[in-house]
Amino acid sequence: MGAVKGHRKFEKKMEYYGGMVEDARKTTHESAFCYYAHEIYRIWEKEGKYALKQYLIDEIGCSAEHATQISNLYKPEHPPIDTCPLGEMQGWRPETIFPSLSVQLPAKVNGGEWPKNLLAFCLQRKILGPQVFDFQLIGDGEGQNNKILFPHTPKGPDGNTLPFVLSALEAVEFGELPAHVLKKSEVLINALGPVGMDFAKMLLDARMEFPPQAVLRGVIDTLQRGLNGETIILFGGFCPDYSYKESDKKDVKYEYTFTSLNDGIGLVASQIARVLPFFAQFLQKHGIAYKMHFAIGDFEAHSPLTRQIVGNISYEDFIVRCQKSRDAFAQQFAHENMDVSMFEKDMANGQWLSMVESCKQSFADGNFGDIKKYTGKNPQRELEFIMKADAPFYTKWHGPDADIPDIVLTQAAEYAAFAQTFSSTYEKYPLMQIAGDRLKMQIFNSFGASHPTICCKRSY
Repeated sequence: MGAVKGHRKFEKKMEYYGGMVEDARKTTHESAFCYYAHEIYRIWEKEGKYALKQYLIDEIGCSAEHATQISNLYKPEHPPIDTCPLGEMQGWRPETIFPSLSVQLPAKVNGGEWPKNLLAFCLQRKILGPQVFDFQLIGDGEGQNNKILFPHTPKGPDGNTLPFVLSALEAVEFGELPAHVLKKSEVLINALGPVGMDFAKMLLDARMEFPPQAVLRGVIDTLQRGLNGETIILFGGFCPDYSYKESDKKDVKYEYTFTSLNDGIGLVASQIARVLPFFAQFLQKHGIAYKMHFAIGDFEAHSPLTRQIVGNISYEDFIVRCQKSRDAFAQQFAHENMDVSMFEKDMANGQWLSMVESCKQSFADGNFGDIKKYTGKNPQRELEFIMKADAPFYTKWHGPDADIPDIVLTQAAEYAAFAQTFSSTYEKYPLMQIAGDRLKMQIFNSFGASHPTICCKRSY
């Protein structure tokens, strides 16, 4: 698909609308609608229409019929505009907004695909929820009696009807939470009241991925135990300090180069360091005792290929650099009640490789335990997606001859074994895992462990 023709022409056109593009780039909060518009465009451009169809089914909640229709017709003439602050779009018409965000299906010779705003309707339903926004199509678009029924009318916090086209474009505030976050947070707020509201706001402020309902149930259990006087263990792991650079991709800020192994606070560790103060402030506000325990993945030193790619270093040198990275992370949080470990050396009790092999064999046999119960995700489907979507990442890390299916299966097993180790170490405590990367891979933390995992938004 390559470069999109007419992009520059499109930006010129947008300047006509009061400098919308320039203003958008200055906006720090991107709405949910725009987020999904960009994700859809990225998946279509990078992975093609079949990956887009699966995304529409899995993440947007489209029917297979609608997902097929949209993925077959989705051929935008330009990328979505950078963002869509509500105040700037109040005067825009649907025929301007939806094409600008690349969520309108293309016209046909006979006057247009019906309904041309099908994708936009699906996004509004995803964000607001079907109880607030839904639609029903009557007819096939070819005859004279075609109708689109909207059973609900979206309303703002003041009770007034929202303009149809703006109902999901930007965060409509309900107290301190945008509407799309409030909808996802209902289970938290219903169970925990103001504590649940504060936790949802904390996730928003910390720029974390908002967990699915199955994970939120684990969050509720952990927080309730903390409110009842138990000490919550916040834990997680981070990669060695592999080299990386700024990315030229719009959707991610960095990309690994794997040309060297450094000894400071690496990319994933930096993500975790960024969000931990938000969690600490939340727990302190509500009088919840906590301890932090994080560990560096020193076990990656076992791979001769990894050691060769990062500069042909020895196992011993790899471990020394990991120790220095661990010390740098610990120093940054010297004021906290935190342990920072070399994971395999300090915690695995000589069982690491056998644990990984056991988990890997289970996955190869199709045994994923209670992963779906605790995450709401289909682990086999997630593995297949990772193998395809992240192939360039693994090739850069493990070389052009990498056996990607085997590498992905092994890494999923490592995530599982890592979480199991912490779960058994702190088996009497309520746990919450903080992850700095790889949202889809994090579901494997729930193989043999029931604690929730909260993940940072992707940075590479």
